[in-house]
This record gives sequence, C-alpha cells and structure tokens, in this order.
Amino acid sequence: MSNTMMGDRVTSADLTSLAAATVVTILVMFGSRLIQDGDPYWHIAAGRWILEHGYVPTTDPFSYTFEGRPWVAHEWLSEVLMALAYDAGGIAALRALFGVAAGVSVLLIGQMLFRSAPFGIAAMMLLFPAAAVIEGVARPQFLVLPLLIAWFGEIMRARENQEPPRIVVTIPIFVLWANLHGSFVLGLALLAPFALEAVVEAHDRRTQPLARWSLVAAVALAAAVMTPHGFHGLLFPFQLMSLESLSRIREWSSANFTQLNMLLISILAGVFVGLLRGVRVPPIRLLVLVGLLFQTLQHQRYTVLLIAIGTILLAKPLAEAIGGLVHPEPRRALAVSLAALVIFAPIATARALIPVPIENGLFTPTAALQAVSPELMRQPVLNEYGLGGYLIFRGIRPYIDGRTDLYGDAFVNEWFKANEPDLETLRTILDRHKIAWTILFVFDPTVDLLDTLPGWKRIYQDRFAVVHGREPALSQAP
Repeated sequence: MSNTMMGDRVTSADLTSLAAATVVTILVMFGSRLIQDGDPYWHIAAGRWILEHGYVPTTDPFSYTFEGRPWVAHEWLSEVLMALAYDAGGIAALRALFGVAAGVSVLLIGQMLFRSAPFGIAAMMLLFPAAAVIEGVARPQFLVLPLLIAWFGEIMRARENQEPPRIVVTIPIFVLWANLHGSFVLGLALLAPFALEAVVEAHDRRTQPLARWSLVAAVALAAAVMTPHGFHGLLFPFQLMSLESLSRIREWSSANFTQLNMLLISILAGVFVGLLRGVRVPPIRLLVLVGLLFQTLQHQRYTVLLIAIGTILLAKPLAEAIGGLVHPEPRRALAVSLAALVIFAPIATARALIPVPIENGLFTPTAALQAVSPELMRQPVLNEYGLGGYLIFRGIRPYIDGRTDLYGDAFVNEWFKANEPDLETLRTILDRHKIAWTILFVFDPTVDLLDTLPGWKRIYQDRFAVVHGREPALSQAP
C-alpha cells in the first residue's frame, strides 16, 4: 500500500489512531507486564483439555480437592484461543495474540474519539485509554476488549443517528462475546440507559423507540445464551460477584491510591478539566459514568473499562465546553482495517518467531519444582493460591488455584486464614487432605510456621518459592 493511496483514503486522525494502536501493540507484545500471575497458565491448560477431549468440561478436571465437582469453563473460547496460540509459538505467540487485541481496542477507541472531538482534544484523550490498555494482562477479559469497544461504538452510533443498534451487528458480537468471557452481561446492561435516553428524547412518540430498543435487547439476550452453558452463562457473573472471598484477590480488591497510577491520574484529570471548563454530560450518560466509577473503586479490574468508555462518553461534552468544532468526514472503516492489517501482521509474526522462555519466577517456580521428585509430585500438595495455575499447566493437581467460583467462599477463606498464619487451621488442612508437600511464596507467613512443625522439612528455597515435605513422604521418594 503506497503512501499516496493511504493518504487518499486515510485522514490524519486515522493515521494518529493507527500510530497509537501500533505503539500499544508493540509495547504489549514486547513488554514485561502481560503475565502478572499464574492464571494464564490454567487458562492454557483448560483450552488444551477442550481441544483434546472435543467438548467443554462441566466438572473440575484439574484439582485433587474438588475433582469431579461441577465447574463450568465459561471462558472456553478464550481458553481455546490461548491454547492454540501457546502451542503454536509458546509465550511469544500468546503475547502476539494479546498485543493484537490491545492494538485493535486502541484503534477503535481512537476512531470514536476523533469523530466526537477536534483533533488536538481527541489525541490528548486517546493517551489515557492507550496507557490503560498497556497495563492489561493475558486474561480472557482483555481478549474481549475489542468486542466491548465495538459494541459501545455501535450504541453511540445508533444514538447519533437516532435509531437502535443494528441487529446484524448485535447477533455476532454477543454470540462471540458470551463464549469468550462473562463480561457480555455488561454489554447487555449498557443497552438499558441508552434505550431510556432514546425514549426520553422521543417526547410524544416514545412507544416506537421503546419497542425497537426492546427488540434489540431481546435479540442480544437470545444471542448471549448461544453457548455450551445456555442460561447458566447469564447467571454466572452474578454468582461470581456475590462471593465474599473475591475481596482477598488483588484484581477484585478495591482501587489502591497509595501510589500514583493510571486510574488516579485519569480521575484527577477528569475532575480538573470538568471543573475548569464546566463540562456538562447528559444526565443518563453521567449515570453510566458514575456507575462504572463505582464498580472500578470497588474492583480495580474495571479500570480499563472505565477509562475506555469514560473517554468516549466525555469526548463530545469536553469539545463543546472548550468550544472546538468537529468536521464530520466520511467513514473509512475498510481502509483503516486494511492499514491495521498491513501494520499489525508483520509485528505479530515477528513477535511469535522470537522465543520467550518460561523463566524461574514468582508465579512460575520452575527451579522449585525441579527439586520435587515425580513420586512426591503425585501426592497431595498444599500450594500458594497464586501458584495453582502454573501447577495445573505442569500437570500437577493443585490444592487451590484462581478459579474462586469453583472453590467457593468457605474453602478460599480457609486457605487464606491458614496463611495468616493460623496454626490450627493449617494443621486441619494438612491432616484432612493428607498433604505430603507444600510449595509457597518465600514471603508467605506459613513458611516459617512449617519449619516448626514436627515431621516437616524444608527441601528447597530460592528467592521466589519454598518447598516443604512431610518426612514419611520424603522417605518414600527417591
């Protein structure tokens, strides 16, 4: 594609969106933040299991504590994609997959911002979601980010044109989204406020928009249950959110403002500009923004959604407050898509071809596991919560892992209580499950307690993990 041809079809705003998306793609693919815990590894293992067996599991095939208990792999399609990527090119290919998802997300956000605000304002606002996306992790919720942005863009387009979202767009988005991740419920929830806005603005002819938006909602709902789980998939996100033990897990914990981070910067910037320029947001859209802010303050995993949707919602009101004018230009979706393909494809290929080894680390204790004999590995283990995913990936049945929905509040809370440490709870767990060995973070309080328990011996330690073994089990293992 020549520069002349691209220049004829793609504007400076499009080029800016492409440039920002390209930078984000490269930083995600070649950066070091993508894998921040052990969960990506059990997602890969789940995807491999599905590919090997040809169906989605309905009971737990991985742990020894809950083996055979009901469990729904509600993110099954994301897991299959992650497994295919990993088996094709290891961690490098996995980085390529998530890098493309991040780049497409930023590209879509940029396209919406530049249609709503003047070039300078839109370019500045694009920095916020771009920076937030860079901090994403290799989890299913980031694979569906392009779908969420595309769906919100369709809602905003529909409101601009005073019509409901197109059903031809709604069906494929929700069928795909519901099979990739449970956040499709948020997509359904976003319909309600904008449908209400359409009805309120219709004045004397409110029946027609109500009927048309209700039809879209019914179609979206029907598309969302086209999964191996049916209506259970609709209930799962609410069941998960009801778990009290989620607050013990970092991504589900409340937002932390003890240090400067992207969420705090975005909130402060929004408050400063809003008060300085008197930005006025329509009431219903302001409620959407406040609702997302509330969720993000409760659970920091919503940070990217708040910043992405928030910048889109605020772009036009901010432009109006500053007095900037937007000159509508014809859409160039096909040209931009082709340009993105030309740019992203070689970057992703290069990333996939450069190997990334799994090194000994906090969530990948390769050295510690090398110190454990195969005979001991086959016996019950008490593992750190964050190490369960990597144990599954290595074919070791864990005591616990990141699937809080499987284990439930009582089991998860008991593990965290034992690791406070609580001697009686720890002894109960060790005896109940006939634990033969443990693998814990080196800084876990339980590590020192195990050193004092009769019959237990520390058999390995490095700067990441500590392994203990029970004496009878150690004497049986060569």
